[in-house]
Amino acid sequence: AELSVHDGHVVIPRAEGYFITDLATGQTKKLLAPRDGDEAAFAVYSPDGSQVLALERGADGDSRDVFSLRTIDVATGKARSIGVWNNVTYARWAPDGQSASLTVFSSKKRGDVDIRLPELFVVDPKTGRGKSLARNVSGLHRWLPDAKRIVVFQADSRKQNGLYLGHLVQIDPATGSTQKLAAVAAFEKLFFDVSPDGQYIIFTAVAADKVGEKLRFLERKPSVFRLHIPSRTVTDTFSRKVVYARYAPDGKHTLIVTSGSNNHRTQLWIGAANLHSVIEIADDAVTKVDGQAAYASWVDNDTIIYFAAAPGARKPHLVRINIDGTDRADLQADIDAAASKS
Repeated sequence: AELSVHDGHVVIPRAEGYFITDLATGQTKKLLAPRDGDEAAFAVYSPDGSQVLALERGADGDSRDVFSLRTIDVATGKARSIGVWNNVTYARWAPDGQSASLTVFSSKKRGDVDIRLPELFVVDPKTGRGKSLARNVSGLHRWLPDAKRIVVFQADSRKQNGLYLGHLVQIDPATGSTQKLAAVAAFEKLFFDVSPDGQYIIFTAVAADKVGEKLRFLERKPSVFRLHIPSRTVTDTFSRKVVYARYAPDGKHTLIVTSGSNNHRTQLWIGAANLHSVIEIADDAVTKVDGQAAYASWVDNDTIIYFAAAPGARKPHLVRINIDGTDRADLQADIDAAASKS
């Protein structure tokens, strides 16, 4: 789950439906219940916060995942159906709110990659009509701030050990044209984020360099790399066992998450924009909830939320914390109470 935050509120998909939580007070309200037989799977705010793009999971006779795509008006809770898609892995709004994007698992293997990988689509949120942009891509993708380019990892091949060789690319959703940004070797859990000014991409990989350069494999564990988009320069910035890294809304700080070894817990670090001068703020994060990947999110430039291990609890708790490690608050009781009343 990559929780979507807008103006201090987070939208949370749960079995009981979609909920919105005020992250300052913990006050939680139900936005909408899923349709009968469906499960709320994913939700993301529109750029202006007026709508939520929602994915609800069902199953057809062939046991494939089938997702209903809906937009929900935040003020009224009214929903509008905009189509049904099979095997959706991720969804985003364009920064201008005029388009949305989906990655959908392909129905068959394509090219030199020996397994099925997602396909990237751009979707009209008013009609639900979609256009294919690229195949053999990562589920994760990001829009650049100008809303004219989408960044995604595109695989060229896959090694026997599960390592993918390919490129970070930017795609023009209007024309479908693709430009390679960097050569990358990464495992399936590749993660990346775009700086708010659209100048940099931070991403996890085993190796990376300029397009056309031979990749050097120094260690087989993910590091964080930093790509300067205009010059295509790639630098290795944080060489630890990294799960993911994300920019603050103003781009002045980064959140870095590293996985522990020997049963040590996952750690959260705050660093500068160049990922230097890091400080640890928590060591109780979890990276999976109900078997799905779970990611921390920025609330504002000074605050994050993340899923934390809770002693004695069956599931992790959603926690808010300042980037200096202060003002920690567990929000789960308020969320659960609102869900139980729905």
